[in-house]
Amino acid sequence: MVAAFRVALALLPLLSGAIVVKELPNSTDAKAVEQPQQAALIQEQLAIAANGSGWPGIPMLVELALTQIMDPVKDRLQTIRHWVVEQLRALDDGLSELKEKPGEALELFATKFTAIFQNVEEKLEPVRDKLSFASPAIEALKKTLQATGSAGAADTITNVMNAMSEKVIFYQQILSNCTEVVEGLRGLGQSDWHKAGPKVAELKRYLDLGAATLKSFGDSLQHQVEEALALLAGKLGIDANTLSPVLHGADDGWRSLEDSSSALAGGMATSSQSLPPQINLTVPDEGFKSGAPAAGALGALAAATAAALVL
Repeated sequence: MVAAFRVALALLPLLSGAIVVKELPNSTDAKAVEQPQQAALIQEQLAIAANGSGWPGIPMLVELALTQIMDPVKDRLQTIRHWVVEQLRALDDGLSELKEKPGEALELFATKFTAIFQNVEEKLEPVRDKLSFASPAIEALKKTLQATGSAGAADTITNVMNAMSEKVIFYQQILSNCTEVVEGLRGLGQSDWHKAGPKVAELKRYLDLGAATLKSFGDSLQHQVEEALALLAGKLGIDANTLSPVLHGADDGWRSLEDSSSALAGGMATSSQSLPPQINLTVPDEGFKSGAPAAGALGALAAATAAALVL
């Protein structure tokens, strides 16, 4: 127990200040303010553990460490969801004012979605990094649990988090591909408006795949996290309900990401239908043929990712 206490104390900086997620610009989230308070709680529990006959400090330390990993993830994903909805609403308002200006409407559609795809991809980076095996917070958590003889439980919960990270990476790649496609719509002259149809259809394929992949993973995520936390609670000798905030944080955060991806896929389809009729969205036979390689690459990407992420 003394050895475990020393390891936990040495890892305290990693489990507190070093695992703060950088806030989104203009965010009013108060989580960063709570970090010193949480660190103080950790120190208080460690002091109790050091001076008392029991060992209540490590369970509390682990609970706070897990919360500090999942709460910023949940908050960021919820913020992204709200931001996406706001951007889509603004785009629809802009397109409604350009019904008689097809060229400007198409330029607005392309420019706005380029910005949305790129910004969401960038905003997901802290989520990806925090949940991955390489995260300092997860590394510290694993070392703490290993020091208390809970290595198996540590691997189980961190494997789930890393799987979440890799799904985020997959969705970032989807968004990167979407950016490349939609940028092809920028600057199209009237003689090229017929090219819009195949590109919009390709965007739809990418976004639908991204939303479906996140939804499929999310359907089993709650059970995976629940099992991992139950195993961890058993190793720590605490009631599994003690870790329920972590479960809810993971589930709520992922649902927000699912909602964002669904809103983006649906919003793109709706916005494309709001383009003036001069922008021909019909996909001719040759459009399908030209899009076949992209569709094939998309399928290969999905298959490779699915195989790599099996837990």
